[in-house]
Amino acid sequence: MVLLHVMMGLLQKFRVSHFIVTRNVADQQHLLSPYIGILLPHIEELLPAYASGSIQDEALWTLLLEVLAKSYEVDDGGEQLNESYKIATDNVAFWTDQHHLKMIPLLTAQLPLFPTAPTPVSTAFASLAGSTTSTPVLKALNTSLCLATRSDESVVRMAALKCIDGVWEKQPDEMIQFVPETVSEFLSELLEDENSDVENMARKVLARIEGLTGSLKEYLE
Repeated sequence: MVLLHVMMGLLQKFRVSHFIVTRNVADQQHLLSPYIGILLPHIEELLPAYASGSIQDEALWTLLLEVLAKSYEVDDGGEQLNESYKIATDNVAFWTDQHHLKMIPLLTAQLPLFPTAPTPVSTAFASLAGSTTSTPVLKALNTSLCLATRSDESVVRMAALKCIDGVWEKQPDEMIQFVPETVSEFLSELLEDENSDVENMARKVLARIEGLTGSLKEYLE
């Protein structure tokens, strides 16, 4: 728990200085990556324990997901820096496609948990999506969340839709390639969901997507 708090503090500090002090960005990312490397095995062990119900500490769960989300935000390989500093940071990003693909099912398994809590799962998914342009990663993420919308539990369907909405808000341009799958195969069903809250959330997601693409009526027929 202490290490998680320390890591969160480092990530917050790095995020604040990320656009202000560029001279030591590479050094800062080299400092952060080992911490993530130390934490990741613990996170990969704790998330399944939460999913199975063997751990139910909501505060620790929230912190785990917040650390993940923040690490995705700062670990961008220099993509958000100006061109003159990209060369210094392109090779120090920690999160690889392999890491992302391993984390997606672990995050998806958190959807049923703590439904009255704020949305750390959707924040983590959105931050993950925003940190990559990898088609395999984004496809796996989108498919995993879409399949979760077919859960028998309305709370899971709602949580999955909130995650999809956050992902589209964070990474809209890269997600457009998944419109046919997302809309015709899943949202079209959810627009007629027996739970009115789920139906309304599906309409919100559709409206967000159509704000980028225009009418998608052809996918709904």
